[in-house]
Amino acid sequence: MAFSTKLTLAASLFVFAPALYANQADVQAEIRALKLQLQDISARLQQLEASQGMQAPYDSRSQPETMIIERDETPAVTVYGLLEIEAGYSDNQQGSSSDLGVATVELGLDAQLTRNINATVTALYEEDATDLEIDQATLTLADLAGSGVSLSLGQTYVPFGNFETNLVNDTLILELAETRETAAMLSWEYQGFNVSAYTFNGDIDHGGDTLESLGVSLGWSNDGFSFGADYISNILDSDSLSAALAEDISEAGLDLSNIEDRAGAFILQATARLANLMLIAEYVDSERFSIGSFSERELQAVHLEAATDIGPWTLALSWQETDNAANLLPQERLSLGASTSINDSLGIGLEYWRDQDYSGRDADNLLLQLNAHF
Repeated sequence: MAFSTKLTLAASLFVFAPALYANQADVQAEIRALKLQLQDISARLQQLEASQGMQAPYDSRSQPETMIIERDETPAVTVYGLLEIEAGYSDNQQGSSSDLGVATVELGLDAQLTRNINATVTALYEEDATDLEIDQATLTLADLAGSGVSLSLGQTYVPFGNFETNLVNDTLILELAETRETAAMLSWEYQGFNVSAYTFNGDIDHGGDTLESLGVSLGWSNDGFSFGADYISNILDSDSLSAALAEDISEAGLDLSNIEDRAGAFILQATARLANLMLIAEYVDSERFSIGSFSERELQAVHLEAATDIGPWTLALSWQETDNAANLLPQERLSLGASTSINDSLGIGLEYWRDQDYSGRDADNLLLQLNAHF
């Protein structure tokens, strides 16, 4: 190549090199600007997804092997249970005895079918007392037509009595008045007030087979106090009384459908929580009835209890008395108990009580319970 040609090319490069360099710098600046815009758009999209509750695309690598069906971020179906194992000792005029047994096994299934429809099924087993059975089975429709009223249908314990206690044993009022029936019940709650009304076809049918047993429950509660008043049109349908009456009249070749007598009853109850002190009072009273050997009975029972927390332990003292409940319940019971939680699922309770029957005979009893709930 001639020297003049080389000189010309060199001069051209010298002239155009700054322009080429400037163009390259502009391109890099535009690329950086585009990157910043993309980052800004991505951030805005993430904010929009978060505000609208959008879910991220499905990624199989981030999913657990076993999926749990959820509705409104909570499981649609909940399984729960209770296990109580008890060791007891008793000493009375007939001698002493001791035992170890499975007091309670309870398994429940709670299904939230829709926002306001719930189904619950509970199975129960009590050694030497209750064979394995379906204890409760209910379908509840809440907030009917936006009214705040709930409708519950199925087998359940009707709201007749509170039966609250800090002791291991059930209260005598529970043993007398607890009533499990297949019922239709309307309930309403507002600012601490609650009202329930229900009907069922009891075992004692007054000579018929109709939905003629009725009940009403009224209550109010806040963080420190609760009060309640319950009424049932026939306390003879309670679990303990219907069983005792069925056994009593079976010798005459009769059953509960032949009983035409009825006995309405009411329960009054109140609880108070003052600092670490809890006070409980409950009273039941029935109308007079005469069936078989249960002649001119007007059943009454009272339960008074005080409990306090000392460290991790709850100490409780109660006095209970019944009237006209001979051959059903003790006439008087004095109880002292202590209980504590081992962890979130395990607990232990100890109770001593002295019973006095209607003949004035005493019996001393001791019970140790280990319970687990899940």
